[in-house]
Amino acid sequence: MKMIFKYSIDLFGEQVIKKEFREVRVDTPVQEKNITFPTDRKLYEKSIEYCKRIAKAEGIKLKRTYTREIKNLKYQMRFARKPKNFNKLD
Repeated sequence: MKMIFKYSIDLFGEQVIKKEFREVRVDTPVQEKNITFPTDRKLYEKSIEYCKRIAKAEGIKLKRTYTREIKNLKYQMRFARKPKNFNKLD
């Protein structure tokens, strides 16, 4: 914040700011972050993918990878709040 104020003083000059302005307001832009809340579904999916990666690195052949199950659960979660799917939530 001090650096921004210093640059604004350097831009206009200290004498001009003292003579013409009583106060200086500095507005900084706020940039949104791409952060999402860690839901259970995301955590389960990450843990399954991590375990699959470890098994592949170690050369372990898995009987079941849960790839289809993850795909179906993603689809169900995406459309779960639609009015015609409320009866499927039970």
